[in-house]
Amino acid sequence: MNTLLTEMDTSGEYINAELKYDHRCFPSNLHCHDYYEIYFFFKGDILCFVDDNIYNLDYGQFIIIPPFLMHGAVERKELLQYERGTIYMSSKALSNLSFGQIGLEQYINSITKTGYCFSLSKSDTDIIKGMIKNAQKCCKSFLPLDRFSVYSYIASIINIICHATSADPVISPATSDKSLSYEILTYINNHFSERLSVDDIAKHFGISPSGLMHTFTRYTNHSIYNYILYRRITKAKKLMYTDMSLNDVAYACGFNDYSNFLRAFKRHTGLSPKKYKEKLLM
Repeated sequence: MNTLLTEMDTSGEYINAELKYDHRCFPSNLHCHDYYEIYFFFKGDILCFVDDNIYNLDYGQFIIIPPFLMHGAVERKELLQYERGTIYMSSKALSNLSFGQIGLEQYINSITKTGYCFSLSKSDTDIIKGMIKNAQKCCKSFLPLDRFSVYSYIASIINIICHATSADPVISPATSDKSLSYEILTYINNHFSERLSVDDIAKHFGISPSGLMHTFTRYTNHSIYNYILYRRITKAKKLMYTDMSLNDVAYACGFNDYSNFLRAFKRHTGLSPKKYKEKLLM
C-alpha cells in the first residue's frame, strides 16, 4: 500500500521537474504533499481526482495543486501510452521564482479559488513540454549554473501558465463519474473529521461493510481506515501553520484525545506534533 502523504521541508527550498512516459502503467494513488504541484497532461486516458473534483483531461490541459490537497487517479486501471509532465515547488522556491516582482504564491492561491484545471494552446503546450524536459536534466545536477537553469525554465513555465489562467476560463470538472465509489469517497472527504466507522459508512449507503471496503479499495487502492487516518494527519499538518494549540488541532481533526493523535502523527511523520511544528518555525 503506497503512502498517501509525501513531504518536503517547506521551511527550506524544493523545486523539481519531471517528464514521464509509460507505455503501460498504473497511475499513482490518491496522495498529497506540502508543496505546490502543477501537472500537465499530454497523453493517456485518466480520471484525475482533485479535492472531490473529477477531471477527464485532454492534451494541453493542466492542473494546479496547492499543498495538502488530495489528488491522484481514481478507477484503478492500466494506462497505455501515459505521458505527463510535473513541476514541484515549495513556498520558498515560489518566492525566489518571483524575483521580488510579484507575490507568486498568493497569486497562484487566488487562481485556484476559482478552480484547478486550465488549458494551454498547442504551441504553448509544446514549449512547456520541452522546458520540463530540459529542467529535468538540470535537476539531476548540483552545479550552480544548472540549478540556475532549473529556475530559469520553471520561471518561464510559470509565466506561460499565469497568462493562460488569466486569459481562459477555468475548466469545469467532468460530470461523468456518478458511481457509488465516487459517492463513498466524497462522503468520507466530507466527514473524516467526525466519529466515522466502516459500519457507519456502510449503513449510510445501504451496503455491507465488506462490500464497502472492497469497493473503496478497488477505487482508490487504499483501505478506508488508512485513508481516513491520512486525511486527519493531512488536516493536522495544515492547521499547524495557524495559531491553534496542538490539543485543539487534534480534536479538530477527529482524534478523540491527544495521546491517540500523538501516536498516529509520530507513526506517520517520524516526529511528534510539537517537533513537527517547531520544524515549521525554524
